[in-house]
Amino acid sequence: MAIRTVYISISLFTTLIWVFAGIYVRRHPENISGINTMPREKRNKLDLRRVGRFISNMLFAALPFILIAPFMPSEQLFEVMLIVPAIVLAIIAAIYLNVFENKFKKNNHYEKNYQPLLGNDS
Repeated sequence: MAIRTVYISISLFTTLIWVFAGIYVRRHPENISGINTMPREKRNKLDLRRVGRFISNMLFAALPFILIAPFMPSEQLFEVMLIVPAIVLAIIAAIYLNVFENKFKKNNHYEKNYQPLLGNDS
């Protein structure tokens, strides 16, 4: 039974790290890996808040798997449930961000179609 306590402790510690990482990424999306190495023109086109919210949601999506991992019947399943969902969700997130890139671009629709109501602004 002592080993189960260790597994629960590992699971809770990992959950805390993921929660803090998710909150941090949501509040500071400019620190996401790869954003600072991206060319400035491309970075300015991205809506960093949307990207940060998406990455944060993917981190939170892995939490149930991490929390149920200590209750798996064997050690191998514990390790699989702790690591595999994180890797799978990271791959899914990377593919989704690349395929649906336009969803994360800034919406300049209102800026382009802005028409003053009372004549010229010049």
